[in-house]
Amino acid sequence: MLVDLSQLQIVLPSLLFEEKLTITGSERTVELYFLGGGHSPSDTFMYLPNEKIAFMGDLATEDLHVPIYNPEEFLIILKRAKQIDINIIVPGHGNVADMTLCDTLIDYLSFMIQRAKEALQRNLPLEDFISEFNLPKKYRKWKGVNGIKGNLTTIYKYLQKS
Repeated sequence: MLVDLSQLQIVLPSLLFEEKLTITGSERTVELYFLGGGHSPSDTFMYLPNEKIAFMGDLATEDLHVPIYNPEEFLIILKRAKQIDINIIVPGHGNVADMTLCDTLIDYLSFMIQRAKEALQRNLPLEDFISEFNLPKKYRKWKGVNGIKGNLTTIYKYLQKS
């Protein structure tokens, strides 16, 4: 990669969209959705409306404590995705799934947001919040680079600023 770096050119986008972009080809229609920044500041996913398949990237992962950028927007994105007629999700990590994967992630995020709010109401310092946090059994085998501690930190600090 380093060898090729000097030959790479930065190409700026020639097409921008706010929330939804529909591209109609000769054989298929593709919809791109940007519903906010949950995992990253610019989460976009692709949807094939005729096939009812969504390629969610890291907005939908299986058994993974995927890093969180904005916990509240992450929840909004997942809830809005549930309003789209999706039958199959291709996640960024894990097996192809149905919309129950979104439900699992909504539960995960909602649980951690609620616990962080409770910790902040009790004026519990971040370090104590993390050390006292009791992760439900259903999330204990999940993998992730920063794991649950990174997400708890992000959520706590995000809510602290709100």
